[in-house]
Amino acid sequence: MKVKGIKLVLIANTYWYLYNFRSSLIQKMLDLRYEIHLLAAPDNYEDQFTKHKDLHIHHLQNLERPSTNIIQEIRSIKEISRILDAIKPQLVLSHTVKPNIYCNLFRHKDVIKIGFITGLGSPFIQDGFLKKLLVRLYKRVLKNMNITYCENQEDLEFLQKIQPASTIRYIAGTGVNTDFYRQEKSLSTEPFTFVFSGRLIRDKGIMELLTAFKRVRDENTRLIIMGDLDRQNPSALIASEIALLNESGAEIYSHQKDVRPHINSSTVFVLPSYREGLSRSLLEAMSMSRPIITTKVPGCQELIEEGQNGFLVPAQNIEALTDVMRHSKTLSEATLIDMGNRSRQIILEKYHEEKIHDEIISSIREVLTIEAQHSTYNS
Repeated sequence: MKVKGIKLVLIANTYWYLYNFRSSLIQKMLDLRYEIHLLAAPDNYEDQFTKHKDLHIHHLQNLERPSTNIIQEIRSIKEISRILDAIKPQLVLSHTVKPNIYCNLFRHKDVIKIGFITGLGSPFIQDGFLKKLLVRLYKRVLKNMNITYCENQEDLEFLQKIQPASTIRYIAGTGVNTDFYRQEKSLSTEPFTFVFSGRLIRDKGIMELLTAFKRVRDENTRLIIMGDLDRQNPSALIASEIALLNESGAEIYSHQKDVRPHINSSTVFVLPSYREGLSRSLLEAMSMSRPIITTKVPGCQELIEEGQNGFLVPAQNIEALTDVMRHSKTLSEATLIDMGNRSRQIILEKYHEEKIHDEIISSIREVLTIEAQHSTYNS
C-alpha cells in the first residue's frame, strides 16, 4: 500500500548517523511516496543526501553534540522548533540523545512523534548529576512521544519506570543489510586475528582490550583496531592512554567507511564496551559470520548465545577478557567457523534490516490510523 502525501521528518545529531543507519529506510519511505525532510548538523555526509532530488535537507546550524553551553542549547531547541513549524510535518522520527529531547520538549500541534532511543549512553553507566538531569528530561519528553523505541530490554524497563506507558516499545536496533555484510572469506587462525571497530574512548573498553592483547600476543596473534579518537567525549582517552595505544603493537586504522575488508581478515571480533544501545559493530561482524567476544552489558549481551556464537565477560574486567581471548585461541578452526555461522544465523533470524523497516512502517501506519480516528471522532 502506497501512502501519498505523508510529510515526514527524520532528525538526528549528524548526517553520518542518518546515512549509516537510515539510508535503506529512507529509500523505502521514498518508494512509498512519503515526502522526506532530513534535519541534522552539517558534516561530511550531507552530500550523500543533497544529490537526491526527492529529499529535503535542513541543516541544524546550532546543534553541537558535545556542547553543554546553555545558550547554545536554547538556540538549538528554538532552531529545531522553528524548522518543524515551517515544514508542518505529520510525522517526526527522532534519533540520538539531543534530537530526541529537543524535538519532544514541547508538543507540536497535529504532529505525530516517534522517538528512537539508540542507547541511554555514558551518563547511565554510573549515577551522577547528568544522569539525574537526563531522567528529568526524559520524564517530560516521553509524554510527548506517540511511540518510543528502545534497542535493549534494560533501557526499555528503565524508561517504563520513569514513564509507564504501552507506547514505550522494544525494537531490534536499526537492522543490518545481510547482503552487504556477508563474509567473502572464511575465517582463518593463521594468523589468529582479533578485530575491534568503534570510537577510541574509554567506555568502549579499548584500554582493557590493549592490556589483554599484550598478555595473549605472540608471533601468530594480531589485533586490528578501527576507529577514531573522540576528544570531546567524557570518556576520551588522555595523552598517556593514547601513547599506550600507539605502542601496543596493534594495527591501528582510522574510522573505516567500509569495515568489511578487515572483518573478512579477522578470526574473532572483540568489543569490551561498558554499555551500548544495540551494538551496530557487533551486528555487522555477526552478519559476516564471525565469533564474538563482548561484555555482559545492555546492548551487547542480547546478541550472544554463550559458547554458541561467542563469549561474554564482565565489563572492565581485564582478567576475564584475557582468559576468554586466550581460550578462543585454543579452539579449532572448525569450531570457530561453526560459531561464526551461528552468529550469521542469529542476524538472519532477528536483525535483518527489512524486518526492522517493516516494523517501523507498520508503526507509522498504526499511529496515522489512530490519529485519523481521533480527528473523525472530534470533528
